Amino acid sequence: MSDEDRVAFAKLAHLSTNLGVMSMTELCRRWGIGRTHGYRVLARYREEESVAARPRSGRPRVLDDEDLNTLARIADSTGGYVTWEGFAEKFNKETGKNVCAKTVYNSCKEAGWRTAPSMSSSLPR
Repeated sequence: MSDEDRVAFAKLAHLSTNLGVMSMTELCRRWGIGRTHGYRVLARYREEESVAARPRSGRPRVLDDEDLNTLARIADSTGGYVTWEGFAEKFNKETGKNVCAKTVYNSCKEAGWRTAPSMSSSLPR
């Protein structure tokens, strides 16, 4: 759920449960979420008066959105004809970071970039 959806659900759940208009089970079914999740959102809304997404714990990402824009620019300038190692080398020269080719590959894959088509799809049948 997005932050806006969570806020809308929390307000509706708060009013519905206070006025007895609709049960939490029915409300959650209509929103397509689990009942437990619905109660958690409602409880957080009542306690904190906010249901915005919290920052996640864990190790921060090596490459952020600005770095992905840099990678996109490098990919456009090379026309896509560069290995992952060459891609990482150009990126490191441009940004001053020291990331390996595997990190660049994983970040691009996670961002939904397409890789070259497989050989089997280019072979005649």
